Amino acid sequence: MECLECNDMKDRKVIYISNSTTSVKNRTLFQRPLYLCKNYHTYVFCRDFIGKEIRKKAKIAKTCPIRRFPFNLILFPIWAFFNTLIYGKRGDIVYTTHERWPVIISFFLKKMGFLWIVDFLDDPILSVKYFEGKTGIKKKLQYSVANLIYLIAKRCLQQGDLFISLYPPGYLKRNYTVDEEKVFRVTNGVDLSIVKPMIKNQKQEIFKIVYVGRLAKERGLGLIIQVAEVLKGLIPAYRFLLIGDIDKEDKKLLIKVIKQKRLDGYIEQLRELDHRQVLKIIANSSICICPFLKTELLDYAFPVKIFEYMAMGKAVVATRLKGICQIIKDGENGLLVEPGNFQEMAEAIKKLYYDTNLKEKIEKNALKSVQKYDWKIINSCIGQKINQFILNH
Repeated sequence: MECLECNDMKDRKVIYISNSTTSVKNRTLFQRPLYLCKNYHTYVFCRDFIGKEIRKKAKIAKTCPIRRFPFNLILFPIWAFFNTLIYGKRGDIVYTTHERWPVIISFFLKKMGFLWIVDFLDDPILSVKYFEGKTGIKKKLQYSVANLIYLIAKRCLQQGDLFISLYPPGYLKRNYTVDEEKVFRVTNGVDLSIVKPMIKNQKQEIFKIVYVGRLAKERGLGLIIQVAEVLKGLIPAYRFLLIGDIDKEDKKLLIKVIKQKRLDGYIEQLRELDHRQVLKIIANSSICICPFLKTELLDYAFPVKIFEYMAMGKAVVATRLKGICQIIKDGENGLLVEPGNFQEMAEAIKKLYYDTNLKEKIEKNALKSVQKYDWKIINSCIGQKINQFILNH
């Protein structure tokens, strides 16, 4: 069924409130506000940053006048609340991200007659988990404050009118007591106009295995090290290229383990790079991986990087998680392995190294199957749901 366009709804005001947007075009925090700005009279209020293209399309785009931390954390909720009252009115839509302060602000605006849509891109609990296990009085105090704000936001979320969610309805009901009928589940997507196959270099002597994303234990950092060690006896020449941010402690440990296990030359950790540079590295890779471990949060993830790998015609080896299984069909457009099973992942990589026919089949099918995840399709379906919501209110 084709999704409806939002042209007939342009007269409806939408107040978009978030900590920040991004200028990286293939990110949800770019795609969603830009779509709203193009299809509604949208006013954007952010604490930190608003991308140039979003500023151009928004009716009004403002960032919090005080940028200095922690004063901006205190002022932002008050500033965004009163700006919404100035530019909006009862019956208008407040569209917020899952972040704690935007949620709390919207709770009070809801009480004043605004309609409230929550873009549940991630679980707000992550802002608390960042401080878990940290030592020192300052970190413990930050954890206590973060947890208090989270608990308030958790209660506020129950009042949302519509949830555009990457998580299934049951997850929101179980963790946030949200009515399942209010939840409209979507996936992440990919901008196929900018993420597409590039001209391949000549056959490379080294089999390059690329991972892009945050480097952390729950995202499979330890698993990658184990796989790299096992592959020594399976593949003659290979290298893991790991691109993304990593905590200082984890980086020290990674360097230490690489030396201990004599994996120098087999694993290369790169800092966060410009998106265009990342796409070039993916283009020159042999295969790509997504080694996430099974946690309640990651089990439902739709990693943007998987869509990018596939859109660039790459064979992907990923762990068998609920969200990923909706994207990848084992043996067809990718290979799936059990989370945490380094032997199985090593065997899957070995299979793609030696079986070129399988690798080419997966690459072709990946490129074909990712077409339905174009951001244009995802955003248009969200627009249809918002239009239905408006008509019902």
